[in-house]
Amino acid sequence: MKKLLIVGLGVLSLSGIAFAGEAMKEKASQGFSALDTDKNGTLSQAEIASNAIATKNFVSLDTDKDGSLSKSEFDALHALTQAN
Repeated sequence: MKKLLIVGLGVLSLSGIAFAGEAMKEKASQGFSALDTDKNGTLSQAEIASNAIATKNFVSLDTDKDGSLSKSEFDALHALTQAN
């Protein structure tokens, strides 16, 4: 019985972590959409000016050096902020 309870609590704990991870991804996606004021699917330096962390890290986040941040490049910022 104790093993079943421990396994059950472990599964609930892991599902809670997965749910929180999905919620954070959704929040990041909404943040990207909110910042993408011209709705072209990328973020310019002007569009991220209100985000101090993105502004500070723009050059390193812009991995393809096209002068804008794609959704995946912006997601790297989200991963960076979650790691700290």
